Amino acid sequence: MPSSVPASRPVTISAFELTKISLPELHFRLTCSTGTYIRSLAHDFGQSLGCGGYLKALRRTQIGGFRVEEAPGVEEWLAYFRTKKDKMQQE
Repeated sequence: MPSSVPASRPVTISAFELTKISLPELHFRLTCSTGTYIRSLAHDFGQSLGCGGYLKALRRTQIGGFRVEEAPGVEEWLAYFRTKKDKMQQE
């Protein structure tokens, strides 16, 4: 019978920072390699501490050269799509 547990593989955590401790919650920021399962990392932390662990929230702030701070806002996207729509209607 096939296992539903993915095979473990090496990952790299190049930066880790605890940004807030408000027990029972811990907030952290990290930089990791492609293929790192952050939910699994939280689970592993809980196992190591003997108390269990899970993610309450997860936010990706960068992937490759794309950073959330540089992402277009909602208004920019709306303007872009309005322009596209107008051009399509003129054709």
